[in-house]
Amino acid sequence: MNPRRRTTMNIGDGSGIPQPSLLRGPRASMVPSMFSQAPPSAMKPPRKPDAPMGAQTPARGLFGNPPMSNMRNPARLTAQTPMTNRVNRRVSVFASSRRTTMSLAVPGTVSRNNGVKDPRPLKDRSFQSKAQQRIMNYLSTHGYPGVLAPKTLATPTVKDFQNIFKFLYAQLDPRYAYMKKIEEDVLLILRGIFYPYVNNISKSHIYSAGSLSTWPGLLAMLLWLVELIECVDEMNPQNVDFNDPSFKDSVQFVDRVFFDYLAQAYPLWLDSGDEPAELEDYLANQFEQKNASLIQETTEIERQLANAKAELDALVSNESPLVLLERERIELISDKEKFDIYIQRLESKQQRMTDYVATQKQQQDAAQFEQLALEKEKAEVQEIVDAQQISTEDVDRMNSERNQLLDTLKGVQEKQQEAMQGVWDKELKLQRVLDDIESQAQEYTSKALKLGLIGTR
Repeated sequence: MNPRRRTTMNIGDGSGIPQPSLLRGPRASMVPSMFSQAPPSAMKPPRKPDAPMGAQTPARGLFGNPPMSNMRNPARLTAQTPMTNRVNRRVSVFASSRRTTMSLAVPGTVSRNNGVKDPRPLKDRSFQSKAQQRIMNYLSTHGYPGVLAPKTLATPTVKDFQNIFKFLYAQLDPRYAYMKKIEEDVLLILRGIFYPYVNNISKSHIYSAGSLSTWPGLLAMLLWLVELIECVDEMNPQNVDFNDPSFKDSVQFVDRVFFDYLAQAYPLWLDSGDEPAELEDYLANQFEQKNASLIQETTEIERQLANAKAELDALVSNESPLVLLERERIELISDKEKFDIYIQRLESKQQRMTDYVATQKQQQDAAQFEQLALEKEKAEVQEIVDAQQISTEDVDRMNSERNQLLDTLKGVQEKQQEAMQGVWDKELKLQRVLDDIESQAQEYTSKALKLGLIGTR
């Protein structure tokens, strides 16, 4: 696909460029209707026998009006009216090597943009920086012959502005001949291309193009001109890729193919030459490819239609999906009621287990407190024993008491261990119950969502 063909234009938010649908004049189709009853000779363009190829009505631009390069005669300008423009509208099939010439309105007509204030932030540094960068990029990528420096668009001279303006407008009308006073030409051109804020620019602005007070407005005008050139490039018929698959499906396919054919055959016909067979073969080949594509598309649609009919027959012959869904809904409602009862039981059991765990926790705390008290008592007794003068009998007696205390301590520890084991077992049971409850709740929520009993968040 041609990389220059894009769906949308990259026009800035502050751009004053009218949309293409507003710029385009009434269309003058180069292609006769395919269903016309006119004879084949009527499809050929008229030609004066003695007139050379260049002696034709002045070519009109992309939007229906003559280019500025054809508007140098004041008498011709005053003689034209909107009605004559409409009646005499035609398009030349000889496109220039650059692009179709940009059209201009007739000078002297009343502008529709009198008193329009430019809404763009002209004095904003960020806007100026972006505008300078975009203009600089366009100039550097399209062969601007002048010197491009960082200050060229920041603090330009009057000569810099004139050279940049002439280069940009030459992209629209390369044959335009400037008069001696460039400031008059600039204003004439801006009115011709319907620059929305031309009334905000005067000759004095152009005299002092690089001053701080006038340059922001002229910079914004140059940005608008760059965007307009890019817009014209997008609408240039030469940018159409006839081999693009998406173009084959376009409603403009017939018009474009005929236009391409006539653009090549018309000069040959003017030279009284026969149309070569290659042109007719090319035209026939284009429509054969289109027909093959339509046949393939029709075959695919017929296949899809057959599949749809088979699916419809299967749905009609089998039990209604509505009955199946209703039956499933009743089963799900019954399951929901059972789950509700089961969940209530689990919640009751959960409460009992929670109370039991709390009781076991209290018992464990009491056993630990008792153990601490016994250890404290043991320490006190040990201090007393260490401070006393004891005999062998006393030692035997104390050993006996010690063994008794150890037995008592062992029994307490065993009870503590049993209590802790019981708490651990209860906690495991409680965790399993909680996991079971959570699983049941998730299953209940899933089925309730399917039944529409609860809403989604």
